[in-house]
Amino acid sequence: MKPIARPFYRAALDALYHASVHSSKDRPSDPVQTVLSLDFAVEMLLKAILLNRGESIMASGNRSVGIFDAMKKIKSPTTYLDAASIEVLHEKRNNLQHFAGYMDTATVLDLYESTMRFASEAFDELGEKMPDELRLVTRLTEAAGGFDRFTLVYESEFLQRDVHAAGQVVVWAQGEANSSNLSVWAKEGNSPADRLTPPGQFEYMPRTDGRRVAAYRQSGGVVVYDLGSHARTIVSETGGPTDLQGDYVAVQGRDISGGLGGGISILNLKTAAWTTISQTGDSARFNGEEIFWQDLDGEKLVIWCRGIDVAEDDPRRVLAGSHPSPSGELLAWADWAPDPFVHVTTMSGEEILGGERGIFPSLYGRTLAYLQAEPDASKTKLIVQSVANAVEKVEFSGVGLPAGGGPVVVEDAVYFESKGNRNLNSIWKYQL
Repeated sequence: MKPIARPFYRAALDALYHASVHSSKDRPSDPVQTVLSLDFAVEMLLKAILLNRGESIMASGNRSVGIFDAMKKIKSPTTYLDAASIEVLHEKRNNLQHFAGYMDTATVLDLYESTMRFASEAFDELGEKMPDELRLVTRLTEAAGGFDRFTLVYESEFLQRDVHAAGQVVVWAQGEANSSNLSVWAKEGNSPADRLTPPGQFEYMPRTDGRRVAAYRQSGGVVVYDLGSHARTIVSETGGPTDLQGDYVAVQGRDISGGLGGGISILNLKTAAWTTISQTGDSARFNGEEIFWQDLDGEKLVIWCRGIDVAEDDPRRVLAGSHPSPSGELLAWADWAPDPFVHVTTMSGEEILGGERGIFPSLYGRTLAYLQAEPDASKTKLIVQSVANAVEKVEFSGVGLPAGGGPVVVEDAVYFESKGNRNLNSIWKYQL
């Protein structure tokens, strides 16, 4: 690179790093700061390219060329594949600066990605290497390399969250291009991923039993998808689903309009009949013919249980704890405390496994998965452990930080969320 071009290249690099920092945050000012920094970085890169080619960067008088004029110059002799996206970026920047425009997170990340692609081409012409930390490659930030039992469930440019799974079916919520909406997606085995949510709808927090998917509509309400027929049915205009089993959907907050709150109800999809389980409480989970949930008892969170079909069955207090994850005769749960511990007990409270610091337990058979905060508060461990043999325990540092929930264990795998180097969550599978 010619010496005259280097100051502009360095200014561009600083601005790209500044944009990268703001693109990973969610404060109201961050989208605007990201776009302004990207636009400045592009202008500096264009001027660096022109100067490196031996061309002038002056337009007339004491004014230097703007982005549009510089783009016209650099398109020949070199063709920049992402040049058109820079024109869109500059229009977005003008709208922000002159008309106080609004930028949603998904659009900003699209602009960030296209700008980095353009920047990568520009760096190549200048004979420089694009810094790895600015590139957009979805991967485990702390666990890349050597983890051959990890696979990315579905590669996406957008946020993925709220993972749930049953059998070979995994579901999640995913961001959309040029929108702040989330859509529900499903994937079975090695089949292609399938977007379930229609365009223009906002749905997330999906639950599946492998045959159907129940999801929460942002405006309030429960939608159920049949994975075989792809039929979509809105079964309630209020509340949100917390579990799905056969013909039953567990719903919380059904008596609350326009939001998600407490109170447990069960919908029988065959008969369309509702059963109120509790006026308060949340996080309901099915386990065969019973349903478990958490609710306050005085100042403590307590796990409760009752039968699904027994009309007069009174709730039974199981034990003091939170985040119930029942599986057969065992129950995984966490203390409700500033530094919670994960336990696995029998339904009568006999401890099978305890003393493990963690949150968001998920139990399937004799396999337990949960998250554990690390000394660095920004990092989380994923821990997968055998209940039958406490020695069989694997830990993966720097993974598993959830946007919507903790890990999910199925027969042969653990699904979880982890941030990639875009600082967006992705859905991963760990093969048992």
